[in-house]
Amino acid sequence: MLRQLSQIWTRNSGQPEADLWISVTEIDPANVLEAGLFIPAPGHEHEWLEENREKLAELGIVAA
Repeated sequence: MLRQLSQIWTRNSGQPEADLWISVTEIDPANVLEAGLFIPAPGHEHEWLEENREKLAELGIVAA
């Protein structure tokens, strides 16, 4: 996967692969805050959306 990401990036950006650093870091969702909201745990996106619908609307984010 990292090799493919590297190739996609270098092909589209023109940046040499020698200047590129790509990594995947797994972080517990309880440690990630975006727009004042903790991100949902994998598999709990629907519940998260329902719990945060009002706050998201205040931010101008409307989900279908």
